[in-house]
Amino acid sequence: LNLSIIILNFLHKLTVSIVILLVCSALSITSSSIATSDPRSATW
Repeated sequence: LNLSIIILNFLHKLTVSIVILLVCSALSITSSSIATSDPRSATW
């Protein structure tokens, strides 16, 4: 019983960290694509 709780807790933390990494990478990709497609950034 204790082992399954530990495994579930580990999987939960792993899933949360993966989701955070995906969100951060998606945000950086969208911000960089917005910056490149923005005509104002091209003038700088």
